[in-house]
Amino acid sequence: MEEHRLGEIWGASLWELREQLGQQIADKLVFTTWKQFKPVKSELNRPKFYIDAIIAAAVTIDASLDQKLVRQVFARRSLE
Repeated sequence: MEEHRLGEIWGASLWELREQLGQQIADKLVFTTWKQFKPVKSELNRPKFYIDAIIAAAVTIDASLDQKLVRQVFARRSLE
């Protein structure tokens, strides 16, 4: 998939998370994910790797996060 289109898909997913979780939680979640992210070269082409990192960050910020909701947001855009 073309990288700009893929960026649009990820962006739309993150905006939907913001709508679902609220601005404060979603922004903190994305920022925490970014700060904690540890790239693993062999995993970088797998969306699940990033989604798992988002869910792991929720534990750090103590957000009671519905993992199923998060996974559904990304699955609707074929990011699984």
